[in-house]
Formats: sequence, structure tokens, C-alpha cells
Amino acid sequence: MRSMEIVDRLVSERWPDLKKRAEQETDHEALIALLGEIDDLLVHLEQRIAAIDKDMGLDAKAGPGRGWRKSVREVHRATPVIRSP
Repeated sequence: MRSMEIVDRLVSERWPDLKKRAEQETDHEALIALLGEIDDLLVHLEQRIAAIDKDMGLDAKAGPGRGWRKSVREVHRATPVIRSP
């Protein structure tokens, strides 16, 4: 199951690096760019997990819970931007 290996690698290798960089970042512009990378990682993970679910017959769109999951990008679009003075 190649997709699961990719998910494991993304979570075990890429996430800790991004988290550490975000915790240490002091520049607001760089932090915003880093949050974009984290968003991309989460979207990629969501797509991989959805593909695994579909392969296993666990498609989230089929069934009574349809539509319960919003993508990270949908949530991000709905989140207001708060600017500091």
C-alpha cells in the first residue's frame, strides 16, 4: 500500500521539520509563508488519506456523514485575516 507509506513519511519526516521551523520563526512574513507550506502538507495528507479510504471502500462522500469534512483550504478561506497594528 504505497499511499500509506507516503502518508507515514509525510507525517514522520516533513511535519516535525515544519513544526520546528514554525516554532522558531520570528519574522511575520516568513511565518505566513511557512503556514502556507503547512497548509499544503495538510491538503496533500487529506488527499492521500481520502484515496486510501476510497481504496478501502470508506469513501467519506458516500453515506450519512457526507460533507462533514471541510478541506483545509475551505476553512482557511472562511477564516478572517487579523492584522496587527
